[in-house]
Amino acid sequence: MIHFRRFVSQETLQFCKICIVGANGGVGRSLAQQLKQNNRFSEICLYDITCTKGLRADLSHINTLPEVTAYSGADSLVEALRCCDIMVLTGGQSHTKTITSREQMFEGNAKLMVNLIEACVKANNQQPHIHIVTNPVNSLVPLAAELLMKHGIYNEKRLSGCTKVDGMRAATFLAEHMGVDPRHVHVPVIGGHSEKSIVPLLSQSQPKFALDLDIQIKIAHRIIRGGEEVVLAKNHEGAAQLSMGYCVGQFCDSLVRSLQGDKNIRDVAFIPACVNELPYFACEIELDKEGVKRHPRLPPMLPFEIDLYNQAKEDIRQNIERAKQFLEKNKIK
Repeated sequence: MIHFRRFVSQETLQFCKICIVGANGGVGRSLAQQLKQNNRFSEICLYDITCTKGLRADLSHINTLPEVTAYSGADSLVEALRCCDIMVLTGGQSHTKTITSREQMFEGNAKLMVNLIEACVKANNQQPHIHIVTNPVNSLVPLAAELLMKHGIYNEKRLSGCTKVDGMRAATFLAEHMGVDPRHVHVPVIGGHSEKSIVPLLSQSQPKFALDLDIQIKIAHRIIRGGEEVVLAKNHEGAAQLSMGYCVGQFCDSLVRSLQGDKNIRDVAFIPACVNELPYFACEIELDKEGVKRHPRLPPMLPFEIDLYNQAKEDIRQNIERAKQFLEKNKIK
């Protein structure tokens, strides 16, 4: 373990420690570099089973305010999570040539989630905001909620799963088609984070564009298969890492700004929600010091978007059930 003195940012005069679990992975490394450029964080804690000293040394040479600390090995996870304000899970099983679906990833990553929540309990923290990037997000978020409930530390405002990448792809692909600056395009994407649950609402884009229905459907399907597009381009030897790290870094910036008192912070995530009959759903959210403050009603949809929405609800329902079956099968108390 390498540990350095934490300090208060001269810009924010507030502590905020963020821990990346799975820091040595492709997403973890990309995220760590994004966070090192964010002077609102006082400490970036790197954790992985494998040694993180080299990653810490590399990042620590960047002349920005956040301190970087490094932990590795199963016995160090509790210490890494101590006094943590935000915890981001990026590690676990990802796409390979033999493991190509989120369902195949679930068993191993579910066991990782059990160990992670137990470590959070042993760290004696007030529950940090837990942001889950590891797939399958649609099952791991409900699983984390159930585990936190069993340990008596569940706070629904401080649990989320990453879906921001789908909105980022939506803005990029729509802007590419229209020949405009993608930084000024916003497309709501609701549902979940799997091919059958991603629902891009191009009809509600800002600004609005006059698009034929067949063009909207074509762009929507590209957004839905955006993750697969990267996997295929990498010949099944990896998934989205740089783009994922970038968008998770943006979400963490929303979290830290809201924790430090900034107002009207809006983002998107897969959360414990009440926008429909499902207990979890990806929707646009507003954040405050306590976490997720509110989630507005779902926006209007075109008929083909409603079809995607109904498909998404069924897929998410099955994903939630998978998490419950894992708990029952493994008799986790």
